[in-house]
Amino acid sequence: MSVPDPAEIALKFVDCINRQDVEGLGALMTGDHTFVGYERGDRAQGREVMARGFAEYFAAFPGYRINVSKVLRSGDDIAIIGTTTGSHVAPELEARETLIWTARIEHGLVAEWRIYTDLEQIRGGGQGE
Repeated sequence: MSVPDPAEIALKFVDCINRQDVEGLGALMTGDHTFVGYERGDRAQGREVMARGFAEYFAAFPGYRINVSKVLRSGDDIAIIGTTTGSHVAPELEARETLIWTARIEHGLVAEWRIYTDLEQIRGGGQGE
């Protein structure tokens, strides 16, 4: 049986986020899934911890959506470039802020989901570490 394309897995993850499908997200995460956020280097680990975190975020921001502009792939690593709507960020900032999400895929599951707000974070000068 072949392993699904890593980009397809990452886009399924985004689809689950956009549908606020916590069960679907959990099914796509490794048991030791790691989330790294851009604010204060937030980090959480574990499928159950992240499922609860997503559920809480969706309850607080029911209109949250990721709008994908571009998907890049390097082996099992995926970068998604896009914007959001309905997040915790002020709408006027959200409308002009480009985000980058990276996903590390292992054995057909998302092992790490990381969010960057600008290129400085990608270059190592940001808070995402």
